[in-house]
Amino acid sequence: MVSKVYKRVQNVLVAVVFMLAVGLTVVLALGLMGYGAFGLWQRYRATHNPSAAIPRQTVTQSTDQPDETHPLCDDSYTVADNQPRLVEIPRLNRSGCIQRVGLDQHGAVAVPTNIHLAGWYANSPLPGQAGVSIIDGHVSGRYGPAIFTDLAKLQAGDTIKVQFGDKSWKEFEVVDNNSYAADEAGAELSKLVQGITNQLTLITCGGRFSQATQQYEDRVVIRSKLL
Repeated sequence: MVSKVYKRVQNVLVAVVFMLAVGLTVVLALGLMGYGAFGLWQRYRATHNPSAAIPRQTVTQSTDQPDETHPLCDDSYTVADNQPRLVEIPRLNRSGCIQRVGLDQHGAVAVPTNIHLAGWYANSPLPGQAGVSIIDGHVSGRYGPAIFTDLAKLQAGDTIKVQFGDKSWKEFEVVDNNSYAADEAGAELSKLVQGITNQLTLITCGGRFSQATQQYEDRVVIRSKLL
């Protein structure tokens, strides 16, 4: 009799443990599904909100979380006739409108407010003028590629095109591709390649992403000459 009661209790306990295990598994699965759905919703909101107008003021604040929606880079975005409006990199099949950027809160060249925009450093010459004109851009966003994704793949002989406010174009030919430590890149930006008078320099992040600093450790610098 005692043996039968013990066996029944044992069976009940096994059933309870099994039901608890199933319940916990279901709760965990639902939690993971909810977390995944929330992550997808965040990604959708970050990248698919209605396109916004491109800010016209000079950017003087850099952020680690730039906008990832696609800006209105169409005929509604106008700049002065002699100002750079759009950059195009045929080999990478990438293009984007250009913002004016100045120095940021850290004393470095500010980055664009959106990952799909490039930034012309307004204290440098206009693209095509004598000296070193500087254009920067993001290498990636949190959820997808940016305007200068794969910039490090450019090779000597590749072309870069810049459109101006009057819809005219200037074309540049890549002459070198270098990577520098982040703290050394600033000194390299304004260096003029020997034999070149009108230089366009592109810069973006590269190398390993440091979890400690939440920054890329290197900078990719592309130098090109006016054709």
